[in-house]
Formats: sequence, C-alpha cells, structure tokens
Amino acid sequence: MPDTVFTSGVDIGNVRGCFQYHGFVNFKVKVSEAVLGDLRVQKHVKNITQGIPFNDAEVSANPGDTVEYQILVNALNNPVPNVSVKDALNPKITPSGSVTVDGIPVNNAAFFSSSGVSIGTVNVNVSREIRFQAVVALSSQFPVGTHVLPNVATAFTSQKSAQDGANVRVVIQPQIVTCVNTWDAPQVADGSQRGLRRVNEAFNVRTQVSGLQPLNFFKIVRQHVSGFPSFPLVANANAQGNYDARDESLISSSFITGDYNVFIEVNNVNVATCRGFRIEPPVVQQIDLDKTVRNDTTGSGFADQVSAQPAERVTFRLQVSPQNSTAALQNVVLRDSLPNKLTFVAGSLNVNGTPQSEGNFFSTGISLGSISPSSQVVVTFQADVAGPANFNVGSCEILTNTGTVTATGNLSDSDTAMVQVCKQAPTKQPGSPGPRP
Repeated sequence: MPDTVFTSGVDIGNVRGCFQYHGFVNFKVKVSEAVLGDLRVQKHVKNITQGIPFNDAEVSANPGDTVEYQILVNALNNPVPNVSVKDALNPKITPSGSVTVDGIPVNNAAFFSSSGVSIGTVNVNVSREIRFQAVVALSSQFPVGTHVLPNVATAFTSQKSAQDGANVRVVIQPQIVTCVNTWDAPQVADGSQRGLRRVNEAFNVRTQVSGLQPLNFFKIVRQHVSGFPSFPLVANANAQGNYDARDESLISSSFITGDYNVFIEVNNVNVATCRGFRIEPPVVQQIDLDKTVRNDTTGSGFADQVSAQPAERVTFRLQVSPQNSTAALQNVVLRDSLPNKLTFVAGSLNVNGTPQSEGNFFSTGISLGSISPSSQVVVTFQADVAGPANFNVGSCEILTNTGTVTATGNLSDSDTAMVQVCKQAPTKQPGSPGPRP
C-alpha cells in the first residue's frame, strides 16, 4: 500500500455492507525526537547619563557615563529548552548593580563567565529579557582618539547558539588646556610676571586652569629648570572642567635656588604651561660700620688713628655697608659720640657728599633710610681739637670717637677712630744780641 495513506489516501474499492467483509490496514511508526526551534538574540544599549535611548548597534558615551544593556532572547519555529545566556564585557566597562532576567536578579558572576546563567525554556513569540547597567571607565583610561567598546551577549544550549552585540563609542578630543598663574608681589624684575620667592615664604599664587576633563584629577607640576627637583600637586577639575584656586602654602626647604617652570600634567602628559617663578637664595642681612679719621691740618690720609696737636682740625669718615646681604637693609640709623676735647664743626656733616643738618646725630642718630645690597653710605664730619690749655705739656692723650649703626632685624655695629694729641713744650728760640735799654 502506498505511503499516500498518510496524505491523499489510498483507493481500496467497494466495501460490502456486512460485517464479515470488514478489514484492517496495518503500518509501522518510528517515534523520533521533537524538532527544536532556533534561538535569536537582540542586544540594545542606551546612555542613562546623557538620556540617549536604546539603540540596537551603538551609543555614544563620555568617560564615567552609566549605560544600560537590554538583551532579548527569542525562539523561532519551536520552543528551545535549557537555554543559558552569558555576556562578554569590554575591560573598560564595569558592571554596576544587579543583572536581571525578566526583572528577577541573577548571579552576576555567572552571567559574565563562560558558563552563563540558565533562563530555562524559551517559547515561541515570548521574549526573555536580560538587563544590566555598567559604568564607562574614567578619562585616564582613554588616550586621545575614538574608542569602540564592544559588548557581545550569547544565548546557547548544548545544540543551539546565537549572539548579538551592542557597542559603546567613546571619543576623546585633544585637550586644549590653558593655565594662568597670577603671582603676588614680589615678582622677577624682567617683565615676565613670574613670582620671586624664598624658602619658608608663602607661594601666594592664583592658578586658573581651563579645558580639563570634568571632575578629573590632574597635576600642577613645579619643576626646576634643570629637571630636578620636581614637585607635583594633585588637583581636581570641577564639573565644567575648570580649576581656580590660590596657593598660600609655605615653600619648603626642598626647593633649591633657581628658576622653576610650572605646567599642567594629565595622564603623565604635559598639556599646558603656566607662569613660573624663581627661588632666591636665603636672606642674608649683615651690616658693617668702618670709622676712620684724618688730620686736615697736616693733610694726613684716613686711618684708624691719627696724631694731632691742640687746636688742629680733623675729619671723621663713617662707611656703612651691607656686606654680603641679599636684601636691602631697612630703617638704618647712624649716631656718633664725640669725646671731650673734640668739638663738632657746624655745617660739616655730609651724607654721600650731600650736606645735612646734624640734628640728632650725636644723640639718637640720623636716618639713612634703606641700603641696597652691594651699596654703601659714606658720612663725614669735621671736629676741632681743643686748644693748648686743655692738654698737659709733654704728655699725650687719645681722644676716642665712637660711631654706631643699627637696622631692622636687630642688626647693629660699632667702630671707633682715635686722635692722639701730644702737647709739646715750647721750643726756646735763640735771642739776638742788642743794646740794653
């Protein structure tokens, strides 16, 4: 009998009406396995941070954005039992929160492993939905350029498999970073507006940086022009990618003398240059007074001590010097103390060659103002030695004149100059013979 018995049938002719004419058709049947359907996977991704809806291929994102993936698993033609689903994330995307299957949390670790998680049977016309969120890596993980971060989901059984992917695209534009350092006075005297500082002084600088990645860390690097030492300061950009702050911290002794460059460093790359500064040598303040005298009557040169006769005139010279000072001496005051038998010659006081009133010169002193490094102030005045009646014949007397100079910082110095006065006995002159009266 042909197999059409199972389709169009088989003609067996006429069948009589009595029961004895009935008959049977016998056939064999082989039981086979049920036909499995096929699997289909559809993966979508959206950017939660930026509000970009689901896309079945790709979504744009910035570093640090949160994205969400949706995976739909369907059965085609027939149900598919014992289905598992797994996902392969890009290393620069980190899962956040729970993975859910039809809204029910599942084992995250298994889902992102090769074994996957079981979702049971997938029926025809019924989608199984898997969702999870993830965070894109920070900008420090991305060099400049375009980065496509693929993500592939796979649904599988022991016999069937299907997969689909959705990408996250991260574009890092070249950073146009600008930096402005505004230094408080003092500044280097070359018009560069660089700061002029010393160790243990405050930096006193305002740093303004723009064009940074929002909320990202960066470094403000202060580096000696020789390349060493270098001092990085970690800072953080605000939500607009800007930074604006004053640094009033003290300069440590680790900063050596010399010029320093300042620049902005992002991911170990110098992206902007700021206005630098100079560290001057430590402040050295010294003061020195050198006092000498000369005999104007005899025309002797200046010395620490000169000889004079009663009634002769001398000139004292006082030289005030900052020696090896690295900063100007402030509030310099000079005073003098004349001994008895020396009388100041009115109008003879001169400061750097300019006549000046003696004022309090012989008491509290006169102000010399400030004295810059490598300069000096010269003060001179005259005095008359007392007359012969004030000295003993045949003896010598030393008249000591003391000068003292002071300046801010408890600086002071004193020096003396001496006049040795020897009164000689009158010399008898030989007489001339002549008639007596």
